Amino acid sequence: MTFLNPLVLFGLAASAIPLLLHLLNLRKLQTIEFSTLAFLRELQLSKIRRLKLRQILLLIIRTLLIVAVVMAFARPALRGTLGAGFGSQANSTIVLILDDSYSMSARDEHGERFSRARETAVHLTELFHDGDEIYFLRLSDLPRATVNPAAHDPEFIRSAIRQSVVSPVRRTIAEAVRLAAELMKNSHNANREVYIVSDLQATQLPWPNPVPPPGSVLPDRSRYFLVRIGSSPVPNGAVDSAALLSAMIERGSPIRVSALIRNFNPAPLRNSPVSLFIDETRIVQHNCSADPWGSSEIEMDPVPKRAGILRGYIESEQDALEFDNRRYFTVNVPENVRVGLITSTDADAKFLVMALSASQSDSGRAFWSYQQVPLAKAAFLDLRSVDVLVLQNLDDLPPSDSRRIAQFVRDGGGLLLYPSSASPDGPIRTTLTSELNLPPLTVEQVSGGAEGTKFRSVDLDHPIFSGMFENGTSPRDRNRELESPVISRQIVHEPGKTGQTIISTTGGHPFLTEYRLQNGKILLYAVPPVLAWSDFPVKGLFAPLLYRSLLYTADRGDSARSFYCGENPVLLLRATPELNREGKVSMIHPDGTEEIVRVDMQKGTIGRPMATAALPRLSAPGIYELRAGQTLLTAFAVNPDPAESDTRPAAPDDVARWCQSAAIPSGSVTTLDEGSEIRAQILQSRFGVELWRYCVLAALLLAIAEMLIARTSRKSAEAVQG
Repeated sequence: MTFLNPLVLFGLAASAIPLLLHLLNLRKLQTIEFSTLAFLRELQLSKIRRLKLRQILLLIIRTLLIVAVVMAFARPALRGTLGAGFGSQANSTIVLILDDSYSMSARDEHGERFSRARETAVHLTELFHDGDEIYFLRLSDLPRATVNPAAHDPEFIRSAIRQSVVSPVRRTIAEAVRLAAELMKNSHNANREVYIVSDLQATQLPWPNPVPPPGSVLPDRSRYFLVRIGSSPVPNGAVDSAALLSAMIERGSPIRVSALIRNFNPAPLRNSPVSLFIDETRIVQHNCSADPWGSSEIEMDPVPKRAGILRGYIESEQDALEFDNRRYFTVNVPENVRVGLITSTDADAKFLVMALSASQSDSGRAFWSYQQVPLAKAAFLDLRSVDVLVLQNLDDLPPSDSRRIAQFVRDGGGLLLYPSSASPDGPIRTTLTSELNLPPLTVEQVSGGAEGTKFRSVDLDHPIFSGMFENGTSPRDRNRELESPVISRQIVHEPGKTGQTIISTTGGHPFLTEYRLQNGKILLYAVPPVLAWSDFPVKGLFAPLLYRSLLYTADRGDSARSFYCGENPVLLLRATPELNREGKVSMIHPDGTEEIVRVDMQKGTIGRPMATAALPRLSAPGIYELRAGQTLLTAFAVNPDPAESDTRPAAPDDVARWCQSAAIPSGSVTTLDEGSEIRAQILQSRFGVELWRYCVLAALLLAIAEMLIARTSRKSAEAVQG
């Protein structure tokens, strides 16, 4: 037996009141001398004894009456089959959780698992009654299901179950149980039960961070019923991920895309075809193999034929589960890169301008568009109209311009830094180096004899060098291809933990170093692009390295935008005249439907207009577009969570660890298989009958008995006294 309102039991102390009153009414009789014994002879000793017995009986009845009233308010209940024969069942608070994730669409020898899950859930509702509080949750509804009120009509729940369909949104069972705890926290019903109808994937059990503190998941007296649909994993192959490896993307140049293929199968995967599509055209096809329960990573190098946002996906052959055989991605191929060039003199900019002017696209249109301004007019350069800034002076920039450039980098802009050819020997201490968080810089004449210093080591794994060499060229041959300049003077500094040395010299100093400042990238060259410090500008490496540096720093990661189904991302967009005019964007779903999204217009410290778009829930896989009017702002990929592809069910040890992590008593969790005697097992473990009605009935009978006995006792007392 248990009590639903145990604090009321303190009221049992009131049962001592009748005893106290009885003791207080016991008075010592005063002896009075009579002249005759006639009165005493009429008094019968038997009547006195009966009167005392009635008083004791009244004491017991009054005490039991108070106990019955207190017990009625404490709401006692019997658990299990013990209370099965006492009458009507106690009311329940029930949370029914239906797993509608993609893995439930699998078929086995008994048919589709989700169809069986719906039938099982409907069958469970036969255990519910009209007085019960019932919450029906689909895993894909989380966390929005918190706004759904409890239902009291089982037929309404059955209708909702029958209308359920498989969803690409994946949520874990642990999340659903945590929500069930919130829904049942204030329940006062005898039964508090959670029914989970699922294939019970092992990947769905672990608690998300933070793990709930011990004992905090569900209130006491709660029961879990894990109803397993299907008992074995479904053999499955999946495209687990598609990653764009190229840090720089240029039309007509190969881009590298990596795909991870997983084999959730006890049999090996042999020569399975995997294809890469761009704009619905197959570009590349590979065969892959993987060991049982293993994986295989393949790389493909498609060549983009046009500029703009390319829509792509990687697809494997069909198998038992189709949802994970395709993974989407996007690639943003820039039409051109806008460069801002700030130099001390025209002579200092000579080689930079020559290199930029020499680069032409296949159509004859320059891939680079650049604006050149002298250092004195740097404030007039509109940083909103450039993607990357080339600054050839670290000495004389005004503080206001230094802060403006630093903010440009924080907002995602790229920056190439060269020292001025007129920089004197000694330390460089300026507002710009401080704003950019650069280490101390010093201009020095370098040692190395008459030949000066040269390159010592080159980090050929850095993205800048990706695609600069032919496939199969050995690292030794690549170093030989990097013709080193002769350096007589350079900036000397220690990158420390904040910088990454890309090229170093024989003197032990960096020649090219990368730094990060929030969303932007900085490349610091140790020599200016003039012949006074080195012969670097006339080497064959100069122009290719400049191009790769501009491409690398100008990339803002737009091609890496990818989300999972069910997310609500917030995107930072570059403002366009159309976006400024409309004040909203249209989100085009993969099926072509359009949804209006409001944007929050912002203005950065450098006057760069930005917009923040809080997107609605992304509920389907595919490519989504954001448009302002007819202008395409961006596109991004949405894919199912790859954890859904692993259909291996949780073992008993997994369930035990899941319970232990939140201190859930193992006796309160019952795992059932579909097709078993589910109804009988549930009835044996749930709470049975609330007994408060019987306590009220007992109190009423005791009150009637007390009235009758008390009336008889008064008459007897009067007779004795008479």
